[in-house]
Amino acid sequence: EQTFPRFGEPPIASAIAIGGWDPGCEPDVVIAGATTESRRGLPGGALELDGDGPAGGDVVMVDLDDDGDTDALIATPEGVRWLAR
Repeated sequence: EQTFPRFGEPPIASAIAIGGWDPGCEPDVVIAGATTESRRGLPGGALELDGDGPAGGDVVMVDLDDDGDTDALIATPEGVRWLAR
């Protein structure tokens, strides 16, 4: 009997950022690699796939525009991409 949610096919990560990216209290995750995935934290500890982005070598979560919401910055081969919520 499986009592835990599966993560799915694990991505190959170059960097992982953990923080609050949505109004919920659960931690959210942005995983940079061959593709970038964002996963929303759910009550109970599951991480639901929320979206994807460009390939990246690094990622940080910070409030870049000082609006009180956390943003994700992804270092890509073309330059830095800003993902805002």
